[in-house]
Amino acid sequence: PSRTNLITQSEAFDNPYWTKSGASIQGDPSTAGSELVTNGSFATDSGWIKETGWSISGGKAVASPAVGYLYQNNVYDQTSVKTYKLTYDINVNSGTFKFLVLGSASGTFLGDETTSGTYTVYFTTTGNSGDGRLYIAPQGSFNGSVDNVSLKEVQGFTSPDGTTNAY
Repeated sequence: PSRTNLITQSEAFDNPYWTKSGASIQGDPSTAGSELVTNGSFATDSGWIKETGWSISGGKAVASPAVGYLYQNNVYDQTSVKTYKLTYDINVNSGTFKFLVLGSASGTFLGDETTSGTYTVYFTTTGNSGDGRLYIAPQGSFNGSVDNVSLKEVQGFTSPDGTTNAY
């Protein structure tokens, strides 16, 4: 006979409904979509809107120090609930580095890096209206550089029912 599932969002652990404590939600990297960031390698001085303190040279986005944002519009789909994988390399001389994903009138900060390295962050959009803007957001007069910014939509693993929605 038919059954009613009483567990909310039982097939979408990446949904903000679930609280993660000591765990993370990670999609199957083999199902990653195409690259969404334009010129994430900073090979040319194009594709990015630069505010105060940012320049693109030598294959990197350089903050010396940056007090404004470096960003791209319409990078990802904010109007649907989707999971994305963001990777980037940073070199921190001073300050703190974050990404900001913007939905409607508010945004979500990702990362809180104060040391140099390669970072990977997963985030899930909320399905609100918005322009899918991806910001590089310096904190405390960030001084350093950013390179190899990549953003891809990540699907889940194949679940027992054959759909790609398991995490």
